[in-house]
Amino acid sequence: MKTVSVMLALCCLVSVAQAAEPSCEKELGAEGAQELVQQCLLVSPAPHLLCKSASPCEIMTGEISKGCLKDQADREKNHKEIDKKIDFCEQYLQDNIE
Repeated sequence: MKTVSVMLALCCLVSVAQAAEPSCEKELGAEGAQELVQQCLLVSPAPHLLCKSASPCEIMTGEISKGCLKDQADREKNHKEIDKKIDFCEQYLQDNIE
């Protein structure tokens, strides 16, 4: 029951954010938005309904940053090298340092 409530609240939050900001597809175009969608799907710890081109770019880049930071912490904890398939995380990690 609690999970359902959280999901409903998340859906409402996404809907409000989407109404206030333009979609990522409108902001970056279809190709740019799709690139963010793919990155978001790879690393986001959130439900994937945030990772769609209709979401504002800011929401997706926030989710990518969170996912990259979590992934980096997990890798450091387990002493693993950075996976090349998520090399885009370097930019998000540098943005969080500055």
